[in-house]
Amino acid sequence: MFRYTALNHSSGSTIARLRPRHILLALGACSLVLLLLTGTTHHQRVASLAHSITSGRIGSPGAGSEDASYTPGALGRFLLSKQRKYLSYRDWKLYLDGEHGMLDRMMDLGVPMVERQGDEEAAEALCEGWSRELDEGDERWETCWRARMWRQVEDFDLPESFKIWPSIESRNRAALERLQTCLDQPFEDLPDYPVYDPEFEQIPLESVDDRVAKDTRPCSKTATRVVLGNWWYFTLAYGDPLSNPGETVWLRAQINVLSDLGYTILSTHTYDGMISSHAAMPDVISLIWTEDAQTLTCQDDPRCALFDEFQATNEKYPGTEVREDHTSPVWDEIPEDADKRPAQRWAWTWPELNALPVEERGTIQLWKLFTTTYWGARPNDPFWDFTDQEFTWNPMGQQWTLTPFDYPDHSYIPYSMERDCMKTHYVAEDAREDRLFILAKSTEYFNEPFTGIPRDFWATLSAQTNLTAYSTAEDDESLVKEGGHIFGVPEGIESLGRVTKAEFEVQVARAKVMLGLGRPYISPSVYSALCQGTPVVIPYFRGVAVPSGWKLFDGQYSQHGPAAAIGPPYVYSYDYTNMTDMVEKINAAASTPIRRYIPKDMTQAAVERNMDDLMRFNWKRHAKSLEKAQPVQYDRLRRWVVARCFKIGRCTPLRGELALVD
Repeated sequence: MFRYTALNHSSGSTIARLRPRHILLALGACSLVLLLLTGTTHHQRVASLAHSITSGRIGSPGAGSEDASYTPGALGRFLLSKQRKYLSYRDWKLYLDGEHGMLDRMMDLGVPMVERQGDEEAAEALCEGWSRELDEGDERWETCWRARMWRQVEDFDLPESFKIWPSIESRNRAALERLQTCLDQPFEDLPDYPVYDPEFEQIPLESVDDRVAKDTRPCSKTATRVVLGNWWYFTLAYGDPLSNPGETVWLRAQINVLSDLGYTILSTHTYDGMISSHAAMPDVISLIWTEDAQTLTCQDDPRCALFDEFQATNEKYPGTEVREDHTSPVWDEIPEDADKRPAQRWAWTWPELNALPVEERGTIQLWKLFTTTYWGARPNDPFWDFTDQEFTWNPMGQQWTLTPFDYPDHSYIPYSMERDCMKTHYVAEDAREDRLFILAKSTEYFNEPFTGIPRDFWATLSAQTNLTAYSTAEDDESLVKEGGHIFGVPEGIESLGRVTKAEFEVQVARAKVMLGLGRPYISPSVYSALCQGTPVVIPYFRGVAVPSGWKLFDGQYSQHGPAAAIGPPYVYSYDYTNMTDMVEKINAAASTPIRRYIPKDMTQAAVERNMDDLMRFNWKRHAKSLEKAQPVQYDRLRRWVVARCFKIGRCTPLRGELALVD
């Protein structure tokens, strides 16, 4: 069995268990560190070495290694602490007595998402002798989990949402073909992770016109765990390497890590595509990463959520009346939204549900739905009309919310700038130019209310700092059409115009300081700067440079609170109304050079471990434990948020527009 090192186990015997391959891996890791410390520009060699280490660092690179152990990272420890809360009295006693097996197996890389602990071996035994060459009447086509998955992939016709661009279609097809190849091999013979040849190089996507003829990753157990992405930013990250919004940068990093570890990744970009693909491949799709509105929609749409567990509205939300026009009196209290979208059907009665055709009934279990969001589920969010009471997109808990920042109780899967950053040559302090790089993608950011810096101040800045300010900000075309806005960068700033991502890194590496104006609220560019050895100066707005709790992540209090929390000499904070303070912080940063800096939770190794934790964790078993110990409560806040989402047309179920409902 593949084991992880238990949370409370002593590590004193670790050295005694070392094998020669462990020693080789350690030597390889030391070599990698030496390469990075010398500031090497041979990033291909670094990437190749890191790749070979990755294939063996997390667990065993070979099959059947009984002595291997898996040590969960920060996310794994967080998830296991949640599961520990739901142990039975008997299991708690065993756990306290040192028996950690009931938690160990929550992180096994065995048969995907087996519900009952200990059933993995029995499930695989049902596959003995199965191959795709067997006669159609062989019972193993139904009893073997690999056979069911293989058949579902074989019968799956890619919907239009899986092939919106050539790059999207080709990656989806290649991923499914590799999955079938891996399913056709005995599971116990597969290595846990792909064992990459030293010369292996994954085919890169350089534009949306590229095709991926074949997924060349070797087979692994991880291939049998499948992520379906359903968010526009996921689509961009999956198929358009030239797109660089913060959400896309974050998700592209996650997709790359999933790929390196051998997991299977699919992408759709529509609600319909998510529903139809899961209906066709319910055994194949392990987890669904989707956006907040679609998580809410699916839970209350009988054509999306698993129909066998679906409840009539008055049972799910006790005391909720359902009227003949498919609305509820709850709606009468909900004001119209400025966007004026068509209202959608939310309320269902049992007779209406029973009349729904079998072929239209939903198949997606609640535990498979993960909300992928840059902003988390923030208290008092006016966009969703939250109160200060905690709200979770998935009612099972905040662990089903995936975020790039360490929001309270969310599943934190940070991005790492390390891989891209290391492709840019490190510029030593004595070789840097007297440059100030301004973080702003739109020229609108130089105007109130986005910043407190007067436009005429910029002409005086160079004399006060001995630095020349540069910017890549561009005019927002939508605002140009509106008129009445001030465009262009202010006098005193040199415009670089539009640059590629690679050129952006070069420009940041040449500067002595990066300066934030206040927008965007939070941005991966700050971490790019730190990785290039460029300190950052950013504003705060309400008297406290590093606020606490949720305020740390609120752009109304400071720009990029998590970065501000790092502090000098890496990140300096200034009062946005105090230009003297800003100049002092710029000069302090410029006179205090730093080396490359990557927060420890954002290193490539930490990101890989967190992603592996997420994929290894048995979410199905965790959900069942949670339901048994603490059934989901659909309270008044959830009813209000969900009902409002449907009424203002932000939640759009299949065939849901009220004007079209019979």
